Amino acid sequence: MSEVRAHASPDSLWIVANGLVYDLTKFVNAHPGGAEIILNAAGKDATHIFNAVHPSDLPEKLLGPDCVVGKIDKSTIQASDIVPPPPKPEKKKTQTKLRTRRRRCLR
Repeated sequence: MSEVRAHASPDSLWIVANGLVYDLTKFVNAHPGGAEIILNAAGKDATHIFNAVHPSDLPEKLLGPDCVVGKIDKSTIQASDIVPPPPKPEKKKTQTKLRTRRRRCLR
């Protein structure tokens, strides 16, 4: 994982997803969701955030084998190397309160 950590800049950008290391240097600016999400995951294991929005086989289909650097030794990944999953969206409490108020008025 130390080698992946060394590639955490726009000029040399590697991430880990589902046990494989990908070189996304050429792809980062073409990412449909914007470059920022990939730049924030540079040099880290982005499996959680990747799988939250993509099917796990997408890299092979989209990027092809040329972007695969190799397999990661999972025992070398530390907690600080993992990009946390995205937060779950909060439920809108305002709507619930309004519905409750309407029900009271209708009684």
